[in-house]
Amino acid sequence: MALAFQALTKIEPLCIDQTMMTEHGQREKESAEYQYAVERGLVKETATVLRHQTTKEWFEPSTREEIVCDLVLFHARSRYENGRPTWMSLGGRRSPHIVRTELRPSPGSTYLAQALYEKERDIDAVPIDQMEYGPDGPIPTLLLPAGDIRVRIVNASGQTLQQYFKWRGTSKGLSQEERRAERLAPDTEPNES
Repeated sequence: MALAFQALTKIEPLCIDQTMMTEHGQREKESAEYQYAVERGLVKETATVLRHQTTKEWFEPSTREEIVCDLVLFHARSRYENGRPTWMSLGGRRSPHIVRTELRPSPGSTYLAQALYEKERDIDAVPIDQMEYGPDGPIPTLLLPAGDIRVRIVNASGQTLQQYFKWRGTSKGLSQEERRAERLAPDTEPNES
């Protein structure tokens, strides 16, 4: 994309690779340079760009001939809290919300807990966060930003089984009467995130 941008505008953009130096599902598939940097503590909680200690040159991976970029970003390994990677909190811009449901799928099936912005009502709305859960696992914890949010439980057929609103801040959404009419319970617990 950067090459296309440069050809179109004649501006040379700063290109940053964020895909090479990151964790993989299987450590043997990770770059040796990534493993070295993480094991030596060079990559901590936040993404990092490495420079040579004496020459101050930016890190260049050994596979440099395959890459067309100026900088390579190293991502920290994921840590998990409540079954969710901590990076999903986006530096504190999202807070954990334990989904309020007693619904459990039958053995062998799963449900999906989803959070959507209340104002995004169409069928194509993209969830802010979602988490699949089974009959024996813990109730899902979603990581949500501030705002008026609709939380719903969906079965494998896509049918909404339960939904409620999580109001955060001043609501410009539905009135109390509209919420009652739709049988949606607003979140009235002031200390819950």
